[in-house]
Amino acid sequence: SHLCGYSICEYGYSYKHVVLEVLVFFFFFQAEDGIRDAQESRGLGDVYKRQTQRPAARVTLVSNQETAVATAVSSAGLAFSLTIAAHQARILECNLSATDLEQEDEDEQAAGAEHTEQMVALAAELEAERVREEGHTRLRAALKRGDTCGTDDMGRSFASLAELSLWQDANRAALYAANAVWWDAGGYCGSTDEAAMMGDEESAADIADSQRFLTALLARMPRLQPSSGLDAGAGVGRVTKHLLLNHCRTVHLLEASEVWSRQSRRYLGKKRGKVCTFTRSRVEAFVPRQRSVDLVWVQWVLQYLTDADAVTTLRNLKAGLTQHGILVLKENRPYLPGANQRMFQCDTPSGENARFDITRPDAHHRVLFQRAELDVLEVERGVETNFWVLH
Repeated sequence: SHLCGYSICEYGYSYKHVVLEVLVFFFFFQAEDGIRDAQESRGLGDVYKRQTQRPAARVTLVSNQETAVATAVSSAGLAFSLTIAAHQARILECNLSATDLEQEDEDEQAAGAEHTEQMVALAAELEAERVREEGHTRLRAALKRGDTCGTDDMGRSFASLAELSLWQDANRAALYAANAVWWDAGGYCGSTDEAAMMGDEESAADIADSQRFLTALLARMPRLQPSSGLDAGAGVGRVTKHLLLNHCRTVHLLEASEVWSRQSRRYLGKKRGKVCTFTRSRVEAFVPRQRSVDLVWVQWVLQYLTDADAVTTLRNLKAGLTQHGILVLKENRPYLPGANQRMFQCDTPSGENARFDITRPDAHHRVLFQRAELDVLEVERGVETNFWVLH
């Protein structure tokens, strides 16, 4: 037999060889003993003598021969076992070497893949830095020209309102879908319905500020005696409950979110609910009955609309104003430390806040008003918000 390409015969023995030698050995001694018996047999006494002496010597001889053969066989078996063990060790060594080579190859491949990923990431980072620097250059040029421009929370730069509109229009569905999820999940959350609408616990201060402004405004406009009001983008009805119902006999609440539209009925209660009507619709899709509303209140709504939809909303709401009716817009302005008062700032669904909204500067708002063919009757600039009176 063969093992790992080597024959046992190469080590001097085979099983057939050993057996053959044993047979020849026995045959030779048996023949020789027979010849002696034929020559030395002279009488019966000699025969008995030979029978009493020679068998012991022959047994001893055979026994020694068997021992030699057994020893030879054992030695051959031992040599064979050692050969097998040596080859098994060699095979194991080869297997281990192959495993090590495979592992080294895998490690090299993994290191190569990691290096490739690092290079791709570095290239992307360099490209992003180049785009940011290019954007900053374009923004500086836009500001120098006096154009309205801005950035978003993902590092994009918009050197004009036309660039912003192109981006908004291309992503409109995704922007509004993210906002719908965000509002239905609780908006700004907080411990109260008011906090969910505003993002803080300052609802009472905000209402007091609006009450002050509206009371003074109505005093300056004696011909305006508001009977009907419209809370556009009403949310839970916070402005209706604490402000508009103090000045109007009836209020219509317009809200896109089904969650907050239902909640507004509970929030207002039965008594106030009797003088209110409710419509669930996006503001840009709502068209009020012409000349049916004396006072339209729009607070923190346009910031969640694209420029195109903001213009559509303002134009439609204008059509619903009575002869002396007014539209009051209360919106944020760029007020954070370091904010450029001439630039807009946009949050996107991919950013930290996971929603779309935009803080517009005065010049940006005025462009929207002009496109909607609205006149600015008054403006009051606050610390964080502006009041706009439009007709």
